[in-house]
Amino acid sequence: MNRNTSPSWVLAALVFCLPPLAKAAQKPPLIGLISMGRTGFGPANSNARFLGIPGPSLDDIEAKRNAFDGIVINVPWAQLQPAGPDSIDRSVIESTLSRIRAYNRDPRTTVKLRAVLRIWAGLVAPDWAKSLGGPPVTVFSNTRTPGNQAITLGRVWAEPYRHAWRHMLDQLGDIYDSEPLIAQISNTSCTTNDDEPNAITRDFDAASGRSSIGNLHGAGLNDAAFIDCLRQSPLDYTHWPTTAVNATFGAVFRTDGVPDYQHLPRDSGTAMSLIRLWRSDLGGRVVIANHNLNYPLNPRQIDIYRAIAAAGPPISFQTHSPKGLDWPNTVKEAVCLGAQSLELWNSTGAGGYMDQPVDTLIGWSRELKNPAEAGSCAGFEQ
Repeated sequence: MNRNTSPSWVLAALVFCLPPLAKAAQKPPLIGLISMGRTGFGPANSNARFLGIPGPSLDDIEAKRNAFDGIVINVPWAQLQPAGPDSIDRSVIESTLSRIRAYNRDPRTTVKLRAVLRIWAGLVAPDWAKSLGGPPVTVFSNTRTPGNQAITLGRVWAEPYRHAWRHMLDQLGDIYDSEPLIAQISNTSCTTNDDEPNAITRDFDAASGRSSIGNLHGAGLNDAAFIDCLRQSPLDYTHWPTTAVNATFGAVFRTDGVPDYQHLPRDSGTAMSLIRLWRSDLGGRVVIANHNLNYPLNPRQIDIYRAIAAAGPPISFQTHSPKGLDWPNTVKEAVCLGAQSLELWNSTGAGGYMDQPVDTLIGWSRELKNPAEAGSCAGFEQ
C-alpha cells in the first residue's frame, strides 16, 4: 500500500466494502380476528377526572378459545405516566402479557394469541401533559360522561404536547419493540375524545352554549395545525422498527370558521392523502385501518374504503357498533376489501361477539386467513 494513502481514504474504502447492516426483521403479521378488549370511562371525582380504560380481561377470549389471534391492550396515557415524563408504569401491559402467556401455554389453545397495544390519550392524558403549552382546555363529550360533564384536553396539536407524547412512545418502543407478543401498536397520535386521530371532539354544553370547538380554537387550534399533527404522526413510531403500526383513517373533521359541533365539514381528501403518506413512509410496516366497517358500507366513506383497498395489504378493520350489525356480510366485506384482520366488539350490551357461537367465529377467522372461503365478492366493494 502506498504510504501516502490517506488513512481516512482507507477507512472509507473498508466501510464501502462491508456488507450493509441487516434490517430489523419484522414481526409476523397478525391475521384473523382481534378482540377490541374492554374499554370504558368513568369519572373519578366531581371534576370528572377519568380513571382511564381498564386493561383487557381474557375471560371473553377463553370463552371463545381458538377463535381469536389478537386482543387489544387498552391503556390510558395517564396510567402510564401519572406523575411526569421520566418513568413509566407498565403494570397493566405486563399483567396482560402474563395472562396472554398463560393462555398460550394452555394445552387447549391451538391458536396462539398476540396483542395490539392501544394507548389512549386525549381525555385520558395525564394532567401534566394537558398543561403543556398552556392550561388544560375545557371540552364536552356527551358520549363519555354522565350528564355531559365538562372534561379537559391538552393541546394535542402543539409542539410541547407532541414532544412529550413522542418521548413516551420512544420509551415504550425501546422496551416492547422486541416483545414478540406485541404484534402491533395503534397510532393514537393527535387524538382527542377517541382512539381515532381524525375524530376531533366536537360536543357542546347546552346549558352554557359553550362548545368544545370554540374552546379549542381559543387555545390555538386550527385546521393547519391539526392536519400537520396528523401528517407528522408516522415519525412518532421510529422506536418501533419491527412492530406493525395500526393506523386508523376516516374523514378528517375541519373546524376553521365553524362555531359549534353541528356542521363540521368532513374532509375525505385529506384522509386519502394521509393513507398514501403512511404507506409511503412506513411501507408494509403500517396496517391501514378503519374503525367503522359495516354492510352495506356507509356511503360517506366509500372513497376512503376504496383508498384503503388501493393502498394494499396489510389492511385491518374494526366493525361499526354491533347493534343491528349484519355480521356475516360485514366479515365478507372486510375480506373483499383486502383485510387480513378484523377487530370485533366484545360488549354483550351492544351485541358483541360474545353472542356469536365459537364455531361461527372460527369460521370467520378462516375467511380472513383464506379469502377463498368467503366466496365471490360480487356485490361487495373491492
